[in-house]
Amino acid sequence: HGLGLYTLYGHCSSVNLSIDEHIDAKADIANTGKSGYAMGDHLHFGVLVQGIEVRPQEWMDSQWIKLNISDVIQSAKDIINKALEKLRAEVQYHPIGFHMLPKRFTLTHLQSLYEVILGKKLDIRNFRKKIQNMNLLVDTNEKQTNVAHRAAKLYSFDVDIYNKLKKEGLNFRI
Repeated sequence: HGLGLYTLYGHCSSVNLSIDEHIDAKADIANTGKSGYAMGDHLHFGVLVQGIEVRPQEWMDSQWIKLNISDVIQSAKDIINKALEKLRAEVQYHPIGFHMLPKRFTLTHLQSLYEVILGKKLDIRNFRKKIQNMNLLVDTNEKQTNVAHRAAKLYSFDVDIYNKLKKEGLNFRI
C-alpha cells in the first residue's frame, strides 16, 4: 500500500489476487478456510505499519495517524524543499529549465517557467535581452496558432549550440 503499510490475510482456502496487484473496493480477495484448531471457516485480517502489527481500528484512529505518519509526511516535505532549493540554485547557472518546456516554446513560456522555479517575478525586458544575447535559442520561424492574442514567435533550445558556446566561455546566468 505504500508508506510501510501492509495488509495480511490468513487461513484462506484460496487466494484470488497476486502480491502487489491493485485491489478494487469490494473485490473478492480470498476464500475463507479452516486451519489449525479452528472450528469453522474464517479469515484472519492483519495490518502491519512499518513492520509492526497493529489493530485495524487503531490504525484508522486519527490520533494514531497523527503520531505515526506525521514524521513520514514531514520527511517528504523536507525532501521536496531540498530538491526545490537545489533546482533554484542549478537553474540560475545551467539551462535545465529548457528541458522542462515543450520542444517549441515562446519567450513568455520560458520566462514563466523561470519565475515559477525561482519564486519571483523577473523583469520582462531584462530577461528577454539576457536570453537572446546568449544565442541559445533557435528561431523556428513559426508562430503560435489558435491563440486569442497576437501570436508569439516559437523558439527551440539546441543542446549542441549550448555545449559549443560553453566551450567558448558562455556564462549562463539568469
